[in-house]
Amino acid sequence: MMDMNEYALEIIARDRQAEMREFIQGLDRARAARPVSRPVRIVLGEALIAIGRRLQGSNDSSVMRPEMKPDANCAVVTRRRSVSGPARA
Repeated sequence: MMDMNEYALEIIARDRQAEMREFIQGLDRARAARPVSRPVRIVLGEALIAIGRRLQGSNDSSVMRPEMKPDANCAVVTRRRSVSGPARA
């Protein structure tokens, strides 16, 4: 094998180091441009909740739409939950 002088070895090492830095910077830019991914369990949970709401016939159960508001002719039935014990009939 041929001996390399220190100067040539230093230039080769410096070039290789510059190439690796450019490569890492490219990876960092690609990672920054990519949208943040959410964990699978969160996405799956939200999908199951959305499916459940659709099966119940409501897109958003937390919002009361105008057609759902009780009017004066409608009797509203509410159930009270007992804090201290079971409900009595």
